[in-house]
Amino acid sequence: MSTSRVPRPRTTSSTPRSKPTPTPASSTSSATTSRGTPATRAARGGLAAPTLRTKTSASRLQPTTPRSNAKSIPSPTNEMPSLPVSPRAISIKEQIALRRAEQAKKASSVKSGSHDNVDEGSAPNSPSPIEEDILGRWSIRDTIDRAKSSGSILLASRDLTRIPSYLFESHLSLTPEPLKESPEEVIESEAPVKQRRIGNTTWYEQVDLTALKVWDNAIVEIQAEISLFGSLKIVDLHKNKLRRLPDSFMDLVHLANLDLSENELEELPDQLASLPNLANLNVSNNKLRTLPLEIKQSSFLRSRSESFFSATIERAKVTLPSLITLNASHNLLTAEAIRLSSLPRNLMDVDLSHNELGKASSLITAVSTLAHIRTLRLVSCTLTDDGFPSRLNPSKSLHHLDLGENDILSEKAVRNALQDTEIEISPSHSHLQGILNITFGKPGPVLEDWEIEAERRARQRKTSTTSESVFSVGSEPRKARSPKPSLQSSVSAKSQRAVASPPPPPVKEAWEIEAEQGLLTEGGRRRARAAAASAAATATAPASGETNVSQISTGISSLSMSSGSGASALIQFYDGPHATLKLPHSQSQPRTHARSFSVIPSSSSTNATDLAVPLPTLPLPAILSQSFAGSIKVLILSSRRMESSFVLPSTGLSVPALPHLEELCLDNCNLASEIPISQESGTTPSTSKDSLFHVIGSLFPTLSTLDLSYNALTTLSGVGPLFIPDTEKKRKGLTTLRLRGNRLTSLEPLEELAGHWKGGAGIAGWRGEDIDLRDNEIGRLPPLLGLLPLDVLLVEGNTFRVPNRRVWEKDGSKGLLKWLADRV
Repeated sequence: MSTSRVPRPRTTSSTPRSKPTPTPASSTSSATTSRGTPATRAARGGLAAPTLRTKTSASRLQPTTPRSNAKSIPSPTNEMPSLPVSPRAISIKEQIALRRAEQAKKASSVKSGSHDNVDEGSAPNSPSPIEEDILGRWSIRDTIDRAKSSGSILLASRDLTRIPSYLFESHLSLTPEPLKESPEEVIESEAPVKQRRIGNTTWYEQVDLTALKVWDNAIVEIQAEISLFGSLKIVDLHKNKLRRLPDSFMDLVHLANLDLSENELEELPDQLASLPNLANLNVSNNKLRTLPLEIKQSSFLRSRSESFFSATIERAKVTLPSLITLNASHNLLTAEAIRLSSLPRNLMDVDLSHNELGKASSLITAVSTLAHIRTLRLVSCTLTDDGFPSRLNPSKSLHHLDLGENDILSEKAVRNALQDTEIEISPSHSHLQGILNITFGKPGPVLEDWEIEAERRARQRKTSTTSESVFSVGSEPRKARSPKPSLQSSVSAKSQRAVASPPPPPVKEAWEIEAEQGLLTEGGRRRARAAAASAAATATAPASGETNVSQISTGISSLSMSSGSGASALIQFYDGPHATLKLPHSQSQPRTHARSFSVIPSSSSTNATDLAVPLPTLPLPAILSQSFAGSIKVLILSSRRMESSFVLPSTGLSVPALPHLEELCLDNCNLASEIPISQESGTTPSTSKDSLFHVIGSLFPTLSTLDLSYNALTTLSGVGPLFIPDTEKKRKGLTTLRLRGNRLTSLEPLEELAGHWKGGAGIAGWRGEDIDLRDNEIGRLPPLLGLLPLDVLLVEGNTFRVPNRRVWEKDGSKGLLKWLADRV
């Protein structure tokens, strides 16, 4: 049984009754629809509708509006019947579309209003009202004003017909002369104070204008007063409608980058060749018929005005002495129109593509023989066999010659012209080092570097006529390939070889050679190592007991460890162009069962050449016996852990070795602070121990980089003298020391080294670069380390707690060194 709900009686307030606030029709209808009126709710319950009063607190919460005696005009929306409308959010795309529509409407109204104003007698150049940019960019006036403090102006895609006159008025306090060919300038009115985003720059904050970028506009002509901005270094005017440049434009002698591409220029000023600092010039996509590369003798010195106190312009005496990049593609140039005797001598990148050069043999010869040329592009230049040089000897610096899309030019003519040069011809740029890469024909698919290298090696394998085994220890290195002979001589040579010599033997693969030498099984490799060890013992025996190695083991004499064969085997690990010798890894012997029948150390490597490398970490006698020992600059002995010791020659530590060595890598070699040393002296080698840093400093005084990461060092005893230059010992001083992943607990030697800078004296002629002390057991970081003139100091992963790691995480090595220096 349901009971009717009785409304709760309301208490009467002591305040006077206020008039009810009228509600809109829409809100009333929505409220009625959703909940119903009080009368309706009372009728449902069978009771009379109570009289409701307006709360005084509700009226206080509403914002107070000033009352006016004027009668309120009913809005049109109130007269129409209200319907419940649910609000819908507008997406970002719709907002952008609405903004663009509003801007287009304003622009059309401004244009129509300007014509009306002209008819009424108003000035045609009246300032237009300032409008907000759709992209949120600064206005033109604000951009120019901000350039007073930044020195750079970017007014791209602004529909400008000329460089704004406000630039000259604001920066130079002058009004430029009116232009004849350019349309009337639309002057932007000055923004109100509330709308201006930047104030006036004080005189001591102003800088000279160095960069002017007004690309992608409709500029037809440039004011002659542009020459008064004498500090300009970058001018970007591409994608405009320029027809000519004023002669005073060439007074910008500090100009370094000039971009005039995608314009309508038919000629350039004569004084262009006298710009002394111009490095990059781009005049592509114009209508040029010649390039002004001749300097007039009367243009060396000239003033900007006739005043006695005006600045003097110093021009270049040779043609564009600083020009590096020249892009004159997509013009109307011919080979005869370019004066070859006045070519800039420091050019590195030249692009003359898409010009009808015609007979360009002299032009190609002159440009390709420049001393610093690296890239020459002649794409689609209507080159022919007659117009190409018959014999071309390009500069060694030339890396890329692009002859693509020259349908009349044949590949045979290119090869005959470059028969004395090693070349690589492909439809795309091959990026091979050390040879001349020629792009010829229609552009093909872009290949990756590894694909190009794989194709090159495949061609070399096909053209090779001799088999060279990688396991031959005493073989000489492969000689450089001689230049390709002429066509007739090559044909005659081939016919003579076909008659006189038999066909070359087939090239054997690695597994076939290993099978012949008995190295496919672990037992065969153990026997080979045992034979090599016995051969080494017989080589050091007296002459009376000397035996032949072939009598001990036939078939594996090439793998012997004698001084002669072992020395010649190291040449395969030498990188001549980089003067680097990198010996292979030698991991320590794994633990085997106690009943193992062989005591010969086994190796997981299946490469037979590794057997000819001595086991000690530093086999110095074997290295010194090489013909290239005097030119080694980098010696890499990483992960040579099988026998952590140094083998020295008979001279010991008294005579330095490897006079040009600059970098030594001994990382992950299980080296301790004291290293076992074995010295060849007579018939029996002598063994002793010495400090690692003392041995390295005595043997290699010219070291600048030492890597001892991931070893077992516990102390830095003897490292100090390595940093101090010594002219008598030809020591330059160590600049980079890497000691990551060791067991160091103290830095006393480095602290003593830093004491030289405590009084401000320091060590003359020395400055460090990098010291890596990460992942050690250092408990205290000496403050004196902050006095060392270092660029990088890495200390993460140690046990000290002061300073906190946030010191170097926030400010890097400079912040850590400063923190330490402040506590000295």
